[in-house]
Amino acid sequence: MKDRVEFLPWDSRFFGLRIARLTSDTLNVHTARAALNHCEQKKIDCLYFLSRSDHPATVAKAETFGFHFVDIRIGFQLELGKLQPFKNIGANERKIRFRLARLRDAPRLGRLAMISYPHSRFAVDPQFPRDSSKKLFKEWVTRSITGHFDDCVWVAEAGRALAGFISCRRSSREIGQIGLIGVTPLFRGKNIGASLAAQAFRWFQQNRISTVRVVTQGSNIAAQRLYQRCGFRTESVELWYHRWFNTENSR
Repeated sequence: MKDRVEFLPWDSRFFGLRIARLTSDTLNVHTARAALNHCEQKKIDCLYFLSRSDHPATVAKAETFGFHFVDIRIGFQLELGKLQPFKNIGANERKIRFRLARLRDAPRLGRLAMISYPHSRFAVDPQFPRDSSKKLFKEWVTRSITGHFDDCVWVAEAGRALAGFISCRRSSREIGQIGLIGVTPLFRGKNIGASLAAQAFRWFQQNRISTVRVVTQGSNIAAQRLYQRCGFRTESVELWYHRWFNTENSR
């Protein structure tokens, strides 16, 4: 079963818990029992499970074996070479300047990241330490500035004011991934998100990346509309579950 249950060292260190994930996207009675037995033997506190949304038997088994639904994960994909969507995106934002983030930007980017994802699966799961999800996204953007999470972070500024940021990474030779995107409250509703996406597209093209992917939550309608407006198409819909051990929420 250890090939189906992967221990996650970084998550475990960050949250101060023993965390693992199921590598399969389906469940049956045998695999569920084997996974839970393995986790109990290894003293796992929390097991992540990313399930297919089109497999009712898996959803039923997840609920039967004490997995708790926490989020809908929607994946989007864009073929840059076919659509060329970025040429007109953000065309009216001529006062916005883009540059790569530097270490001195970490404090203000971290503060923005901490308020930008209030409905993440870590925020809605009460078993995780309070405010841990805010610190997670702060860590994510801070480490991405130096290329330790994502490869780079682009900053959008209006004069000296921070308008937003977007992080990018190369997943493979031809595939890129948008990691985080955040817009400061003062600049929301002003096309900054689309302008940040356009800047990311330019970076991907400069690095000979033809396919771009991004994920967001089912509850984040604003993000979904942004990606659709930029030319993305839905690629996948999956369900996030957490299974806790030795807690009041486990069965």
